[in-house]
Amino acid sequence: MARRSSLSTHGIDDVEQTWQEVVPSAQLRTIAESRVRFDWVASTLEGAAVLSYQLGAGAGAEIEPRDQLVFCRVDAPRGRLATATGTRDLSRPWVSSEAPLQVSWEGHARVSALVFDREFAEPLARQIVGDDRLALRVHDIVPGPDDARQWERVYRHVMLSMGDTGTEVATLGEAGLRRHALVSSLLAFDTSFRRAADASAQRRGAPASVRRAISFMESHAGDPATVDDIARAARMSTRGLQAAFRRELGTTPAAYLRRVRLAGAREELERHDHAAIAEISARWGFATPSRFAAAYRAEYGMTPRQTPPAR
Repeated sequence: MARRSSLSTHGIDDVEQTWQEVVPSAQLRTIAESRVRFDWVASTLEGAAVLSYQLGAGAGAEIEPRDQLVFCRVDAPRGRLATATGTRDLSRPWVSSEAPLQVSWEGHARVSALVFDREFAEPLARQIVGDDRLALRVHDIVPGPDDARQWERVYRHVMLSMGDTGTEVATLGEAGLRRHALVSSLLAFDTSFRRAADASAQRRGAPASVRRAISFMESHAGDPATVDDIARAARMSTRGLQAAFRRELGTTPAAYLRRVRLAGAREELERHDHAAIAEISARWGFATPSRFAAAYRAEYGMTPRQTPPAR
């Protein structure tokens, strides 16, 4: 069962202590204010966590998570990510490697992260690619633009599915959602898992085809696309696509497309308190408002009209 925690404070010591509950190696090096607003929300499962926080001041931090993989996005002015090999800006998500990382920014920051214990991640990655000797390594800590957007969509879906008190993860289940979050994150970045999976893509029909299918779904979520359309975009048979999705993500292409559509609709509902449900349901590919409402309740445990505004 997922455990949800939240905190709002002005204490500097609380910032580092709270981060270390999820990422023990995290250390706060500098902070620009003596008192600072800190709002934290996290949901944790065995071996994984999804979190979001806002910090109302410039700061610098270091992590060296040898036993974890931290996929993170820092939205802040003049952000910098420093490693032993150089400095990168924070305009895109990044993933930790086994080497220390220093992160710094000026002004208010919003931080989003998915964190996985290697004890959970590595056996699953080995099982998926069929290589018992695979070690999870990161070849490039920052993804390309398209992969960055894909990871951010994955993060939003996971946070929306697990982030509300009392909401049950109905479609995938917690174990399936955790697997989906890990596999999608490893495929979005240049990792040993992605390279091993790509090397066997011709033989197994995945995951290169799965990534093509996901990209098509996300760019055509509002269109009346069928599974056959998705399979053509992925350059494989419909039957092969069904098998690849079940093997790689533990779900079907139709179920994945439905979640993409529901996540897009929920983002709209969060931004507009008095949005027209019928218009939103049609815009995101649902045949009728009643079908949209039923799918929405099944996914998020609430009706569209009960959706709270974005914080």
